[in-house]
This record gives sequence, structure tokens and C-alpha cells, in this order.
Amino acid sequence: VARGDVRGLSVGYRVRAARGEGPRELIELALVEVSLVARPMQPLARVHALEAECDRSCECEESRSRR
Repeated sequence: VARGDVRGLSVGYRVRAARGEGPRELIELALVEVSLVARPMQPLARVHALEAECDRSCECEESRSRR
């Protein structure tokens, strides 16, 4: 990610509320997952910023291991 090799995102969600037919306006979503991918289905789904602090990522790992 830091080198820019993987910049795409895959976002999985469930639609809780939407408006319209054809192109829908999504009003409320339930986020299921977010993954880094090389080729996203939606070309504009991109990583625009990366926080490169090791301490922060270690905190995230510690938080996950407590679940």
C-alpha cells in the first residue's frame, strides 16, 4: 500500500434503505467489510491517504486480539 501497488478498495455492505429505481440513492447502509484490492470493481474506490505510524497499527492489532 505504501508503495502504491495496491490502491483499490472493495467495500461490502447491506442496503438498509434506498430510494428510486435503476440508479438507486442509498440512504442507509450496514458496512460488512472493507478490503484492499489491486483492481476495484468501481474505479473511483481508491485509497487516498495512508497513515504510516507503526505505533498506531500496533494499537489496532492489540485491539483486534482482545476481541
